[in-house]
Amino acid sequence: MMATELKDFLIKIANDGQLREAYVADRDAVMKEYNLSPEDMALIKNADNKGIAKKLGANYSVAANGPNMLIDIYKIE
Repeated sequence: MMATELKDFLIKIANDGQLREAYVADRDAVMKEYNLSPEDMALIKNADNKGIAKKLGANYSVAANGPNMLIDIYKIE
């Protein structure tokens, strides 16, 4: 998966309440539905903020919140 697709998924889940609810109920199914690569799924599941930020590039910072690893990404201006 390209970093852009990972970023788009993280932004969508941060802004879509129904998607978040589905993710909390079955995160593997949601990540598979959005065609996340096994590598990207592992980054999210392992709460690897540094790995996610590295994949997204220098323009983003990542913060995890909650036990289900919902992620906020911040564009650095």
